[in-house]
Amino acid sequence: MFDYQFIPIKTKGFFSFGLNQDYHRIIKEQSKMGWRFCQIVPTKWDTHGRWQEIEIVLERPANWEEEAAFVFGQTDRD
Repeated sequence: MFDYQFIPIKTKGFFSFGLNQDYHRIIKEQSKMGWRFCQIVPTKWDTHGRWQEIEIVLERPANWEEEAAFVFGQTDRD
């Protein structure tokens, strides 16, 4: 079983294409907390078909803290 996180990001203005936030930084920061990038999903478009907002989809195992503790030898059994 997995947990999912959805992070919305708006695009820049009408005449410029790009994102208002650095998605590389977001993905790297979230990976430190056990999240893994899945995909980017466009969620809103303007009348010309350009993206206005996207969501970054991240996943991690539901019991990721237990798995990480086991992998790194930090169990309560010591």
